[in-house]
Amino acid sequence: PVIVEYSISSATALALIFSEKLDPQTAEDTAHYNLSTRVPILSATLQNDSATVTLTFREALRKSQTLSVEDVTDRSGNRIEPKVIPITYT
Repeated sequence: PVIVEYSISSATALALIFSEKLDPQTAEDTAHYNLSTRVPILSATLQNDSATVTLTFREALRKSQTLSVEDVTDRSGNRIEPKVIPITYT
């Protein structure tokens, strides 16, 4: 799977849209996502489409940073290539 895009849901949440349906166990493991600012990720929730993961953060994100994503797999067991995404909050 690859990340197709992201959208900012709120000051404390963003949605990652993947190219295919994901394995729920790996998609919802917060250890697979890391912010460069080290703001803790409270939850990673796989949405009903099985291709969108909503990340919820402990505090509001107020500046540009990067999000690292790794070890997320699709339903066939294919692992995402480690990806670093620039995130800009305005």
